[in-house]
Amino acid sequence: MRPLRLTLQAFGPYAGRHTIDFRQALDSGLFGIYGATGSGKSTIFSAMTFALFGEPAKAEQRAPSVRSDLADANMLTEVELIFEASGKQYRVLRRPEQMRPAKRGGGETEEKHKAWLFDVSGLPLETITEEHPGKIIAEVKVGPVNERITQILGYGASQFRQIVLLPQGRFETFLTAKTDDRLEILRELFDVKLYRRFAEHLKQQAKDVIDEIETSRKVCERRLQDEGFETRDALDEGITQSEEQTVARQSEVEAAKQKFDAATKLFHAAAMTDKAYKEHLEAQAEVNRLKTAEAEIAALEQRLKSARIAQTLSDVDLARQKAHKEAVDAEATRTSATQKKQQSADAVTQAQKALQSQNEKAAETEALTERARDLRRHMETLEKAGELKQQLANRRTEAKTAQATFKQASTRHDDLGNRQKTLSKALDASRHRETTRAQHQSHAAGLREALTRAKAYQDAVARLEDAKEKVGEKKKLRDETETLRTKSKTAFQASEAELMRNHAQKLAGRLTEGEPCPVCGSREHPAPVQGGPEDKALSETVARNKSEFETATNAFQKALHDYDVSVSRRDDFEAQFQTLAEPERTVREIEAELISVNQEILDLGPAEDTEKQTTELNAIEAQLGEAHTNVEHARENANRAATELALAERALETAIESVPEDLRDVQKLEAALFRDEKEIAARKQALGQAQQNEREANDAWIVAQRDEENAIANHEHAIERVKLAEAEFTKRLDEQGLSHDAFAEHKKDIPNIEAMQTRLKEHGESKAVALERLHRAAEAIKDTDRPDIAAREQEKDTAEQAYEEATKAASAATARVQQLKNLKTSIASELAKLDQLEKKSAPLRAVAEACSGKAGPKVDLETFAIATMFDRVLEAANMRLRPMTKGQFSFAREHEGRGTGRRGLGICVEDAHTGTQRPTANLSGGETFMAALSLALGLAEVVENERGNIRLDTIFIDEGFGSLDSENDAGTLDQVLQTLQDVVGRNRAVGLISHVPAVQQAIPNGFWITKTADGSQIEERCG
Repeated sequence: MRPLRLTLQAFGPYAGRHTIDFRQALDSGLFGIYGATGSGKSTIFSAMTFALFGEPAKAEQRAPSVRSDLADANMLTEVELIFEASGKQYRVLRRPEQMRPAKRGGGETEEKHKAWLFDVSGLPLETITEEHPGKIIAEVKVGPVNERITQILGYGASQFRQIVLLPQGRFETFLTAKTDDRLEILRELFDVKLYRRFAEHLKQQAKDVIDEIETSRKVCERRLQDEGFETRDALDEGITQSEEQTVARQSEVEAAKQKFDAATKLFHAAAMTDKAYKEHLEAQAEVNRLKTAEAEIAALEQRLKSARIAQTLSDVDLARQKAHKEAVDAEATRTSATQKKQQSADAVTQAQKALQSQNEKAAETEALTERARDLRRHMETLEKAGELKQQLANRRTEAKTAQATFKQASTRHDDLGNRQKTLSKALDASRHRETTRAQHQSHAAGLREALTRAKAYQDAVARLEDAKEKVGEKKKLRDETETLRTKSKTAFQASEAELMRNHAQKLAGRLTEGEPCPVCGSREHPAPVQGGPEDKALSETVARNKSEFETATNAFQKALHDYDVSVSRRDDFEAQFQTLAEPERTVREIEAELISVNQEILDLGPAEDTEKQTTELNAIEAQLGEAHTNVEHARENANRAATELALAERALETAIESVPEDLRDVQKLEAALFRDEKEIAARKQALGQAQQNEREANDAWIVAQRDEENAIANHEHAIERVKLAEAEFTKRLDEQGLSHDAFAEHKKDIPNIEAMQTRLKEHGESKAVALERLHRAAEAIKDTDRPDIAAREQEKDTAEQAYEEATKAASAATARVQQLKNLKTSIASELAKLDQLEKKSAPLRAVAEACSGKAGPKVDLETFAIATMFDRVLEAANMRLRPMTKGQFSFAREHEGRGTGRRGLGICVEDAHTGTQRPTANLSGGETFMAALSLALGLAEVVENERGNIRLDTIFIDEGFGSLDSENDAGTLDQVLQTLQDVVGRNRAVGLISHVPAVQQAIPNGFWITKTADGSQIEERCG
């Protein structure tokens, strides 16, 4: 950043409006701002900081306090700074929050903080005013202006105070800062977020592994406890007992199956007999149904007989129909012949009229013939002038070619001129677009970084809310399953106790005094259990309750595991969320602006090669001179060819004077002759055609008259044939004893004869089959009684139910064994995996501890990365400090620290005279100033080299030179000034504030501040 012009109004000790033009001072490289204490030297830097960031140079000073107490009440406090950054110029204007006189009614009104930012690139500095402010970038609202300026410069207010503006009494802070404070400063200047995120990622991965192992081991313990086992050995004993119960249940299944097979066999035999009785009933029903259709079958036989009689009369019926059709066709032919005869007569009349019309045109045809003869004579004259015409054609071709050459040369000259203008404009536009593209890309990079942070925060909020919601859901499910488990366990224990009591009762009933008890071996039985009869459903109840208890236990175990996992995930997300800072803008706002900036970059099109455009423009300008010479030469040739063409045209005109002007063109003459000859031929052809048409029309009339006579005779003969066919048809009807109506009715059934025959045949066959089926069914049930099929089925179902219950009990016992075996295998496999995971994750946990600073040298990864950058800062600082101190002092980094604070960024000073290291706090005032100045200059250089978007074109130093006076003749002031001159030599300007006369004498260029009763005044000075 290079300040070009600063304007202060009613700001600090400056009551009026003052303008500082930095250009001449910046050109000198090293300049100063001098004046008495309290005159307002530091206020210039404060005004510059406020213009850029809306904050004074001192961070603790409030913006409204910058208003001048000496200013007129109607003059608003404002600061304007025109500065240069990244090859472009900008103008920023700010007005702090302040009170001003109200425009109406007296009193005061509050004026809010406002800011404006303009692009003034390419505008002369003297022309930039309120009337010509430049292109607006952001206005009124402070936030957008601050954001754009930060994007343009690449740093904010706090970094500006550390590496650009070194305020009075504050620029030594970084030298003596603690490691944590220095880390915060460097974290803002160097982008090492990647290392911090990497260390946090490793830490989270290690924590996830540890939590997973601990949670999974607890889950294994709970799974054993939920099944009623304290240890894995107890589980093995439970498996053995369950296997013994499974063998007993399998014996019960075999006995039940034998009973079920016997009942099933009896049921199937009864079912076969019952099926035969059903078949007899169905056969009898079918015979009865066929008997009811006898009347229908008799009627169908009579219809078939009548249809066959009607079929014998089909031949005379067809002959009658054919005779009628022929009569109708003959009548139509007669009518058509009569119409054609009349049409032929009309055609004869028309042909005679057309022939008469062609005969009347004979005189016109003779005149056309005479004119055609004249045209042939003119053609002979033009043919004799053929040589002159060829010469004229040659001259015309030459003139046309010369004119085309001239036009082509002129067009090329104009094209080159237009192209030269276009390329010149395009080159200017390309240079402007490439500058704009670089600014937009820098802006987009900042937006993408902000978007990443905003999305990370948004995702963290969503994950945390979802995790909290799932914890509630899993807790509710855990409590519900725990309640069901407790309830089912109570029921199972009660039923099991009742079963044991029942077994004891059965055993007591078999005890004999003096005989040993099968349980305890005692021969005395003082109090045997008493009770009612055995409840045979008690075992089923115990099995059912136990199954329900196992199901509820599995559900509770899963719900408890899911709850523990959800709580762990919620805590992890909560910890991650606490590490994130809430972004100032939403993802949508940043994305919208990023889309807009990217669209602006896209709108600029692809990157352009301005050097190639410049080379092309130079080549076009060289071709333009050659094209001008070609145009002049082509113009002379075109004029000469035009003269020769005029002479050839005159010679031809003299030779063809006898030919009418409208016929001197051979093509026109040939066209006229062609038209006349074509017309004559057409007239002759039309006459011949009219004569032929008249003859053909007469011939056609004679033929039509003969056709009409034949059609009349044929029609009369067809009528006679109809009468004969009708008489024959009536005769045949009488022979069969049928009327016309009866024949028409029976005729309808002729197409159905075959279907009726099939129907009668099928009925006969079905009747025979039904009688045979009835006979077989009667034989099948002879000498038998119909069985009670329902009773047999009930016996089978009862046996089947008993078999199913025994099978179910055996399956439950088998499932219990398998369940326990699966539990044993699952737990063993899970514990083996956990052991392997614990062993495999050991390196990860070790690396995570090292990167977090909990192991080894106690330095976290981020501090280590920043320390590496800090080494470069110290190297650059030593390049200043050693010359300033004549080789006595240089910086070194402390690699060891004390206490529990961060390590790695501590610094000390090595004294070459004593060969020892000294803390920076032990330096004298002058030594401290030189050390802090060297460190600040080194930091500025490394930041500029590391971050390409930051250009530190100008650095300001506020006081501190007074501490060098005590060095007397040691020459330290000269060394410091020489170092600053070296900095200036690398394209950077440095501004100083000092009251030391030697500084003012050594650096005469700059500004002098004078304090007066009406406010401070600024005067520019040149050496």
